[in-house]
Amino acid sequence: HKTELGGVILNIPDRTSLAAAVDDIRTTAAPHLPAGEVPRILVTPMVEAVGEVMIGYRHDPQVGPLVLLAPGGIAAEFSEERVVRAAPVAPDEATFMVAEVRSLSAMTGFRGGAVADFPALVRAIVDLSRIGELDGPRIVEAEINPLRLRERRVGAVAVDAVVRVVQEEGSSPTRR
Repeated sequence: HKTELGGVILNIPDRTSLAAAVDDIRTTAAPHLPAGEVPRILVTPMVEAVGEVMIGYRHDPQVGPLVLLAPGGIAAEFSEERVVRAAPVAPDEATFMVAEVRSLSAMTGFRGGAVADFPALVRAIVDLSRIGELDGPRIVEAEINPLRLRERRVGAVAVDAVVRVVQEEGSSPTRR
């Protein structure tokens, strides 16, 4: 994972710190990469959030398209909570998915905490569940982790994502 390889640095306050972070990433992560160098670095703003989830899409050859919801960020590494449905899903089904992931209840204002923008999460699940219907290269797998849920009525932000596509029938998948 890019975090363990030294490829993620958070809370960079200014340009000088950014330049140092880029140097650190290139030095630390490069030896772990096939080409021995970091081809590009993505810099994004820090986004305050109530919590994180992982949503995914996969076209399974035996059962067809599926959509997944699970705890996100580092919780995805150790949590066994997963909810899977045949895709595409309607908003009411996505709402049921959210209710089934018990750990998300911590984002409902528990003990005075903030309430996450669950309608934004529902929209994201519905939209991702329809990704296989898009024109163009066939998407066989997509994962957003983490999807950071902001406070109610503020939205959600995808921080990292991976998409695998097949250009033509019979060709091998490509990661993007």
